[in-house]
Amino acid sequence: MAAFEDTYVTGSDTDLASHTPTVSGTGYTQIAGSVNNMIARAGSSTLKVNAASAYQIDDLGSADQYMECQLAGAGFPSSDNYFCCRMVDEDNFIGVKVSSASSSELFKRKTSEADSPLVSFNTGGSTPLIRIECVGSTIEVFLGGVSQGSVTETDFQTETRQGLVADGAGANTWVDTLEADVIGGGGAISVTGATANYNYTGIVGDIELTGEIIVTGGTANYDYNGITGTIDLTGEVIVTGQTANYNYTAITGTIELGAEIIVTGATANYDYSAIDGTVELTGLITVIGQTANYNYDGVAADIILQGSIIVTGSTANYDYNALNGTIILQGPLVLNPRNIIRVKRKSNTIRIKRKTNIVRVR
Repeated sequence: MAAFEDTYVTGSDTDLASHTPTVSGTGYTQIAGSVNNMIARAGSSTLKVNAASAYQIDDLGSADQYMECQLAGAGFPSSDNYFCCRMVDEDNFIGVKVSSASSSELFKRKTSEADSPLVSFNTGGSTPLIRIECVGSTIEVFLGGVSQGSVTETDFQTETRQGLVADGAGANTWVDTLEADVIGGGGAISVTGATANYNYTGIVGDIELTGEIIVTGGTANYDYNGITGTIDLTGEVIVTGQTANYNYTAITGTIELGAEIIVTGATANYDYSAIDGTVELTGLITVIGQTANYNYDGVAADIILQGSIIVTGSTANYDYNALNGTIILQGPLVLNPRNIIRVKRKSNTIRIKRKTNIVRVR
């Protein structure tokens, strides 16, 4: 679910400024025009334009953002309408201009300049799904999930608002569904004193978490079952004073944990059972004063641990049963006096490739 999502379900025709988004978000703020210039239309559950006007949605707090609209099948407006990202007001924004079933444009409007088409494309029929993405200075437009082109644009690069602009009245309904959210952001996921459940089951594409995951004083359950893409966690995973369960069962892509995993005063369970891809832990794994359980049963590819594993004053259990790949530990393994390396069978060997390498128990 996006941060702002509307399917325009309403019991009676409602001014957009008085309409509560059907799925998520707070609402719309009218910044130009009069009441009922845009309405959520009863019966058809669509957005209709009655006159020139402009509305902004919730401020989602980041200039790296997207907006996606499914246009209504009843037809196209008789005037140019826009759904907008990086929107200052009705005269300054980056947006998509929808003119007809065969004509749309990625568009910039700026008070001090002439209107500027950036990318032109065929709308693709009566009910196209159009998406605009803004990340840094790159603006890209998509039709049905396929890129139609991108441009470099530095105007409005810090603006965080999004919205809708109409140049005039429309003869038909316009938008069927609208969705907006931030992209990336690099911020933390913080769970404090509660239970948090993250369910990524059945995702086909990649999951990228570029910021910290912080779990404090509660329970966090991360379920990545059945993902066919890549999981990329480039920020720290910090677990303090509670239980965290990370379930990566049956992933066919790669798991990349590029930063530290820190477990302090709690139990953390990392379950990578039956992964077909590679598990890459390039940062430090630190376990202090508690129990950490890492279960890699049935991993078919390599496990690469490029950073140190440090276990201090607690128990850490790493279970690599039935691996089909190789475990590569490029950093040191440091154990305190209560921890040991156990080799269950006489046929198993701890191999040290260079004379300078040492297995050290302090």
